[in-house]
Amino acid sequence: MKEVIVILIVAVILVLLEIWRELHSFKIEEYIVETHKFKKNGRTVKIVFLSDIHNFEYGKRNSRLLASIKKQVPDFILIGGDLLVYSEKFETDKMEYLLEELCKVAPVYYSYGNHEKKLLQLKEKTAGKLQRYVERAEAAGVQFLRNESETILVNQQQVCITGLDLDLEYYKKGRRIPQLTSERLSQYIGTRTGSGSFQILLAHNPLYFKQYASWGADVVLAGHVHGGVVRLPLLGGVISTTFQLFPKYDAGRFQEKQSTMVLSRGLGVHTIKMRLFNIPEVSVVIVKETF
Repeated sequence: MKEVIVILIVAVILVLLEIWRELHSFKIEEYIVETHKFKKNGRTVKIVFLSDIHNFEYGKRNSRLLASIKKQVPDFILIGGDLLVYSEKFETDKMEYLLEELCKVAPVYYSYGNHEKKLLQLKEKTAGKLQRYVERAEAAGVQFLRNESETILVNQQQVCITGLDLDLEYYKKGRRIPQLTSERLSQYIGTRTGSGSFQILLAHNPLYFKQYASWGADVVLAGHVHGGVVRLPLLGGVISTTFQLFPKYDAGRFQEKQSTMVLSRGLGVHTIKMRLFNIPEVSVVIVKETF
């Protein structure tokens, strides 16, 4: 009996140590995406995708995170929302500094998550604080995409970036998931135009991947689920941020016809402040021509 108790105590200690380690670590997760829309010139496009930082820091003033991103030498940086944490006393200083430094590395495009969306609905004084955060980020060079698109030329390849800003009803917790029809999606971001360009859709909520694919996204970059908090072999993520057990979309790469979704495990935590077998990630997406 004593041996069993000792084993249990050791196991608990090891689990707690692993949780602590994962909360203070991150890894580069690389995804290769091929497309026939790129010119046959051998030029690739390298994207760093960040999501769900939730005001967390890796090293003083995110020095470790910034150093890791700089080493990637990305063509541009995409942010999929939830840099902040929803609270009436929310802070912005850490993320303002991070955004300023990221803009020195590469062009930065930022689409809201549900936390930024909820902060917009707070009382006037707090909403003004968010507006100042946005203005300072824009002054540093960040381009916000709230149901907007930006077409850019990168390494002689044409890329269209669209940021989807869903209403909060699409982030409800529980089993009742609101339907997102094709018509409603088009009301947010319009119909897909310029089919010759490679289309990236920044969509914080991964639940509607099929609709995003039908809309015409070549690549969807999503987050929100935090990798399922705890990941188990074969089963994947255990619980989503909407409290769904073993969510279909938890982390990694998913395919729907010609569309690919890269679902980041995120970089921070908020309500459930733990991770287990679920190391935070910086997503690096390399897009290249199909031979």
